[in-house]
This record gives sequence, structure tokens and C-alpha cells, in this order.
Amino acid sequence: MATSTSSADSRAQTWAYLVIILAVLVAFGAVWTRGVQGDDLCMAELATANGYWDAVRSWLENWNGRLFLALTQIGTYSLPWFAHPLRAPWYLIHAMVVLAHMTICVLLISLLSRAGIAAGAALAATLIFALHPITFEPVLWLAESYGYVFGNLLTILAVWCYLEYERKGHIGWLLVSLLLALAAVLGIEQYLFVLCALAFVHLIRSRWHRPAHPAWLPLLIVACCTLVFLAFHFGVFSGTADRLARATAEAQHHSGPDIAWKLAWWLSLLPDASPYGGLLQWGLDTLTGHKGLIALLALVTLGAAWRTAAASSWQDVASNPLPKRHLWLIITGMAIFCASLAPFLFTGRYGFATRNMYVALPGLLIMGAATLDLMSTPTALRKILRLSLAPVVAVFAVTSLTVDIGAQALFARSWRFHQDVIHQIEADTAAIGAAGALEMTGIPAMPYKAISQIDNAWAFPCLVHWVVGDSNVQAWNNLMWSEDKPYAPPNSHRIVWQENY
Repeated sequence: MATSTSSADSRAQTWAYLVIILAVLVAFGAVWTRGVQGDDLCMAELATANGYWDAVRSWLENWNGRLFLALTQIGTYSLPWFAHPLRAPWYLIHAMVVLAHMTICVLLISLLSRAGIAAGAALAATLIFALHPITFEPVLWLAESYGYVFGNLLTILAVWCYLEYERKGHIGWLLVSLLLALAAVLGIEQYLFVLCALAFVHLIRSRWHRPAHPAWLPLLIVACCTLVFLAFHFGVFSGTADRLARATAEAQHHSGPDIAWKLAWWLSLLPDASPYGGLLQWGLDTLTGHKGLIALLALVTLGAAWRTAAASSWQDVASNPLPKRHLWLIITGMAIFCASLAPFLFTGRYGFATRNMYVALPGLLIMGAATLDLMSTPTALRKILRLSLAPVVAVFAVTSLTVDIGAQALFARSWRFHQDVIHQIEADTAAIGAAGALEMTGIPAMPYKAISQIDNAWAFPCLVHWVVGDSNVQAWNNLMWSEDKPYAPPNSHRIVWQENY
């Protein structure tokens, strides 16, 4: 009987993996449509204008002390294949990012299963992280992908390796866990808080569940990461301190209610009560012209609903009113969620955006999976739960996939715009270099101000410097704020942008 149950659980988990993989591919798989923008342009310009280590040092001194991002992203742009924006195989990096997002989702299901959570509950919860539109920006934008997507992957792998060390006792697993945790922390600051929260939960839990090794080991890992983090961000390099000083001077600190309202707005999927109404329309417009995409969306939706409703996805559990594993999973999820958002109570509006939810959302996922599994504990309620949950999952999948497809269409439109801008700059490279300044006008605010990331003081100049090969050229366009536009030299070269697609 035990063997039969174990076999059923294994099949249910395999189906959950397949549904998640297909869902991520439909949501974000059009990797050949996306290029670079925003921070990508500045890192690329920096990498092509300087030697590798000079570029890394310049970024850490003038932007922020995120060493992992500087080493990896500038390292990518320093490769010969990425020397030119139009000929670079950006789709390869985007494919790696989508694969990393997919891997994170699979690992989350595996960890939840390892904690005793039913496959149906794990799948329903993981779909939120896999598909919710709040995650599309880190997955689709390279500058964020290097920090947040790979940061999540590094953190989960660090936890996984530590669990293997707990189980097998090999010191190699502990060392790998330390290195992975350190890499995550040197990417995005939130991971330091997340790892600290996990270490304290592990320490507190050890009072009731004695681990195989000293419970303070995770705290030692966090302490090592903290020392290295502080050394790089505020000792060796000054970029983070300068940026924090600028950002915190711009606005008052966030309060708890402010963050709560923002989270409610970001997490909502209602067209008129969320930031995704426009993307939903873009997604619907895209679907109307691609019947094959509609079929894939329907397949994912039906597969998710079927696996959520399947009896084999909900194994029998002990009839304890509140099994201890559920309690500790809920505490762990809450700790991850709160710790990842805690820094923004003290740093004003510095960096607080939807990308930060990519770090926090797994906490909600863990809490949700544990709660759903707990609700299925009474046998009499299990069938009602799984059958009522299936249509909710289906509606969520349809809505989220449509918005995600719209987001892919938006990023594709943004890249076509950048390609067109680059072509026009390339055609006038000699004249721009001779004048030492470029003014581009004629760019309509809608939709390009929202999607192009060239309406600020740095992205467009970086793009021009990269294409022209001269970091001394002044550059501005009609979408930039007036205070960001330099005084126009009388011999400035002017381009009136025209849409060519």
C-alpha cells in the first residue's frame, strides 16, 4: 500500500513539473523577440568602452556595489559576440533566464514535496510565482534578470545544498551552500535579509526538532555573507553609499500601509484595479492573431485545472488539526516575505518596485501551499477543496498568461523601437561624432515613453555612446525631462525619428 501511494505521489509530482514547464514556456518563451534597454545599455556601453576589470570597477564605484551583477553582466557584454547591439545573440541570454525561472519553479515544487506538501497544493501555489504578472519584469528584462532571477536560483540552491549537508553530512555541501549564498547576497541586497530570516527560523525550530548538525551553522553562513557584503558595498567601493544617499533624499520613507497598498495593487489581476489592464489588452490582441498560441494557453489552463482537481494530487495526511510541518512552513514563508520587504521601510523609495516582489513572492507561495495542504487534511473537505480550487486556478492561469503574453509583445515592441533608433544613429555616426552632440526628436510619448527606457538622463546617452563608440558625445531626445537635457551646442546633430515598421 505504501509503495502504491508513493508511486501515485511521484506521478502527481511529475505531472506538476510538466504543467509548470509548459506554463513558463507559454508565458515567457518568445525569447527571440527581446533585446536590451535601460541599465543593459549602460552596462554594454561601459563594457565595450573599457577593459573588463576597468568596467567592473567603474560600475561598482559609480552605480552600486553589486559585485555578482557587475562580474556576470559586464562579463557577458565583454564577449566578442555582444560587441554590437544589433548582431548580438540576446535570445541566448533570455533563454537562460527563462530556463532559470523554470528551474526555480521546479525546485520550489520539489522542496514543498520534500516537506510533505501534496502535489496539488504545491502546483497551485507555484503557479502564482510562475505566472503572476508581477514577475514578468525580472524575467523579461536582462538588467533585472541577472540580479533577481539568478539571485532566487542561487538562494534556493544554497538552501538545497544545506539540506543535503544536513542529510548526508558531507562538508562539501556546506561549502557550496556558503558560496551560493554569498553570490546571491552580492547580487541583490534583499537576499541577505532572506537568508538571515531563514537562519533564525532554523535556529528557533531546532529547540523542538534537533538537526543533525549545529543549528547555528546557517547563522555563521549569514555572518560571513554580511561581512563580505558590507566590505564591498560600503568599504571597497562607494557606489552603493552614494546611490542610497541620493535615493533616500528624494522621498520620505515607506510606511507599512504604503507597502501594503502597493502590494495589493501589484498582486491584483482586475483590469481596472491593477497595473496590468493595458498588458491584458496587448495580450488579447496578440492572441487573436496566433491560433497556435491560443491552443497552448488552453492546454496549460486545462492541465493546471486537471492536476489541481485530480485526487492523486492530494495524498492522505495525518488528521492532526495543525500538523507541525504546516506550522513551520507558514512561519518560514512569512519570514521570507517580511524579511525581503523589510529594507524598504527604511530606505525611502530606493529600489522598491515590482522586481522586489520576485524575492518576496516565494514566501507567499510557501504559506499558500502549506495552508492549502492543511485545509485538505480532513478527508471530508478534500474533494470539495480540490474541485472548487480547480476553476480558480484555471481563471488565474488564463488571466496571467494573457497578461504575460502582452508583456512579451510590449518588450518585443520596445526592442523593435531600439533597433530602429540604432539604425538611424548608425546611419549618421560620422556626423554625430564630428558634432559631438546628438538631439533626437519626433518620438511619440505613447507608447514609447512607457516601454523604451530612454526618457531618463542615462539610458539614451549610453545607447548613443555604445553605437557611436564615443563616450564624450552629448545626447538627448524629446522624451527626456527638460532638466536632463544638456545645453544644446549650436552644431548639434539632429535626427527626427521616424517609425519604420
